[in-house]
Amino acid sequence: MTTSRTRTTTPLGETCAQCGRIHERCAGHAKHSNEERHAKALAKWGHEPFPCMKWHRKGQEVCTDHGGRTPKGLAAGARRIEHAQILGRMGELMAEAGAEVDDLDGPEALLAAIRRTRRMVWALDAMVGDLDSPTTTDHNGNAVPHPIIGQHHKYLALLGGMEEGALRLGLDVHRQQRREGELATIGTMVRELVAGLGRSLDDPEVVPVVDRVLALMADNDEAA
Repeated sequence: MTTSRTRTTTPLGETCAQCGRIHERCAGHAKHSNEERHAKALAKWGHEPFPCMKWHRKGQEVCTDHGGRTPKGLAAGARRIEHAQILGRMGELMAEAGAEVDDLDGPEALLAAIRRTRRMVWALDAMVGDLDSPTTTDHNGNAVPHPIIGQHHKYLALLGGMEEGALRLGLDVHRQQRREGELATIGTMVRELVAGLGRSLDDPEVVPVVDRVLALMADNDEAA
């Protein structure tokens, strides 16, 4: 079998724009020099060009015959593998931050999660700034860090991890404008809500409720 130099730009698993077939193994096209093999391929596929049936190299969409062993192909494969590993780690951070996006995937989901988590951090910034003290007391009367500050540190760390991953993927993560007035209003709303329920922000049991309220506001802002 000889291989054609042509390859589809259509991703594997989708219908090829050139031959109208789905390439499952390699994005290249094959051309058989042996008449018998050509006849069999023609009987199977109906017309040329035929999808290449050799397996693509790891991290690539082409086999060795279609450029998978070239320096450019090897470099592209290494980048895809690295990006897949980064996105896997980003998925873990997004889940921990509660920032998964159902209708998006890959880089788009990561950027949406960063925007959402950044709004959470900004809202917590405002709340931390209004605290009377960075510490509170536990049930034994010991001084401990305020739970809101703990949440602030948590989301800061998650945001930093996601932004670092996005930068490694070559994504632009700095297109979001901070709106101080809205953030102060959100902080006030949360505090009044908690107080209206007869609870205090010092109470660790209130923290998950605050998280949920901020997440809902962040989601609503993203939709708008």
